[in-house]
Amino acid sequence: MYPHSIHNPDGVRFVGPLRPLVLELRAEFARLGYATSSATVQLQLAAHLSRWLQAEGLGTQDLTGPVIEGFLAARRRDYSNLFSVRALAPLLGYLRRTGLAPESVLPEPSSGRDRLLAGFGDYLGVERGLTAPVVRAYTHWVRPFVEQVVGVEQEPDLGALGAVDVQRFLVATLPELSRKSAQMTACALRSFLSFCYVEGIVKASLTAAIPAVAHRRLAGLPQALTAEQVDSLLDACDRGTPTGRRDYTVIVCLHRLGLRCGEATSLTLDDIDWKTGTLIVHGKGGRNDRLPLPVDVGQALVDYLRHGRPDTSSRAVFVRAHAPFTAMAPSSLSWHRGPCRPAGRDGHRARPPTAAYRGDPRVERRGKPGRGRPAASACRHRDHDDLRQGRPEPAGGVGPAVAHRRRYRVSGLEQMVADYLQVRRSLGFKLDHAEYILTRFVNHVQNGDGSQAVTVAHALAFATAPAGASRRWQALRLSAIRCFARWAQTIDATTEVPPTRLLPARPTRTAPYIYSNAEIAALLDAAGRLQPAIRAATYRTLIALMAATGIRTGEAIGLDIASLDCQAGTLTVTGKYGKTRKLPLHQTVAEALVRYLDQREQLLPAADCPALLISARGTRLRASVVQQTFRQLSVETGLRTRSGACRPRLHDYADLRVMPTSERSSLWHRNPA
Repeated sequence: MYPHSIHNPDGVRFVGPLRPLVLELRAEFARLGYATSSATVQLQLAAHLSRWLQAEGLGTQDLTGPVIEGFLAARRRDYSNLFSVRALAPLLGYLRRTGLAPESVLPEPSSGRDRLLAGFGDYLGVERGLTAPVVRAYTHWVRPFVEQVVGVEQEPDLGALGAVDVQRFLVATLPELSRKSAQMTACALRSFLSFCYVEGIVKASLTAAIPAVAHRRLAGLPQALTAEQVDSLLDACDRGTPTGRRDYTVIVCLHRLGLRCGEATSLTLDDIDWKTGTLIVHGKGGRNDRLPLPVDVGQALVDYLRHGRPDTSSRAVFVRAHAPFTAMAPSSLSWHRGPCRPAGRDGHRARPPTAAYRGDPRVERRGKPGRGRPAASACRHRDHDDLRQGRPEPAGGVGPAVAHRRRYRVSGLEQMVADYLQVRRSLGFKLDHAEYILTRFVNHVQNGDGSQAVTVAHALAFATAPAGASRRWQALRLSAIRCFARWAQTIDATTEVPPTRLLPARPTRTAPYIYSNAEIAALLDAAGRLQPAIRAATYRTLIALMAATGIRTGEAIGLDIASLDCQAGTLTVTGKYGKTRKLPLHQTVAEALVRYLDQREQLLPAADCPALLISARGTRLRASVVQQTFRQLSVETGLRTRSGACRPRLHDYADLRVMPTSERSSLWHRNPA
């Protein structure tokens, strides 16, 4: 190698304040694992910085943010690479660690937007006690709203901010986001509006203008990888290379220990206790858990540490495959692009493609797995009592308006209802029942005195208008109006919110109709006489499936072919609010469902429908048609109403838990499907 070759670190000439540090910088880049050519490039960058500092009359202690930006601007004029702060990270890291350069500090906010967001971040960190990552996340989610209401060169004057501005932002932004992103945006915006009210930036509290996000616990069933898919991932790792050994060990840790991406990348050599066979996992919120170290995980770690991990001073277990050899970032596991992709979008929850019908090759060709319902996020959220019907309050109170009349002209009660439904639906609510009630409430008010304001008298008159309605039904109607009135009061000061205890009513349940074995057998025989034959087979299977498993009518109708896993003997059921669960099936039930699918293919081979149970037209069953057919079968079999609150219902098959499992599974032997 020639003395002045570009691949020779000794050939890089230094002048300026970094000249005395040449040997230390060479050792530092070697410690970080840079190859000879890469170390030479890093030294050339350091030499350029040293020359520039000397020309500007500066030293290493002057390497603050503005000085670094000035050097990078000068480098961009003459060089086509290595002109970013990231390129200077190894050099600046060494200078700061040795005290030769000052620590990096956040730049002072230069615009009104930045100053407002900086104040919000200080409020969250100091007053609310949130951690730095949470503060950064809240600031990130609220920034689009601040950019919308505050101009680029304007000072943050939000005195005229009203609920209409918040509503306009929610309607325009949230429908384009995922459920989790919408939840985070609404939560962060609610905190930001609280900050603005506490600091006197806005005149009235606007938090009531942001309804709660639709969220239900355990709404989504995690899609776990099968053993075959895990084996395929492990086999894809080339364990003959250091990177392959690392990827193999990462997958084993994620799979066997159930670690998150951040927990895997935060593992250090000091966290592993080889004598006791345990390791310490650093989780969320500063929580540390000691887990047992399985034998296969320990063997994979030993193989990686001995033969795959680079020689580096970093104490992290998993380090980068290329220099600098520092700890891996959690994002490097989430978006790994090597031949083996150990993690999906969340790292520890990789999403395999949905199998059309796992375990039964005879049925894999039937139908298309589809009509999947999006599972809601299973993350928890904080309830806001001021948006719920749980506390008594003064009757007919008129609250202060948070929107100025001159900025928002109410174009009628009907438009307010439409805006309310749009905002709530953008946060994940369906509100079909609420729309039905509110639409009729608007007609009731307009056909009465023609008023455009919601009052307690209007709400009470509408809720109690049906003379024969139950107290429970009246309370439900008033509850829908109350939720709307709370939102409308933030826009129109004349809106009155009905008190919570105005029409109290206890929840009532209809007494279930407990079917006997003889009645179920009679229903199955009556269903077998339906025409055409595919209709008879479908309704016999529907009734027997509900009687044997206890699932609801809507759950049975919503089943897809892909919901049945014959190999595992389970049925994936989607219930209320999109909640999913795996239901274990008796062997006779699984076999009967396969026989029904075979019969369905013979009777209606052209049906290309993903639904498990289909109609005579080859489409998914409709709930109204199913209920009408069941009433017809009930009359034919002579089922009688036992009392005013106890009548035969198809839904009551879900209350057959009193019947032993053996008797319920025996129903399938009467089903020739």
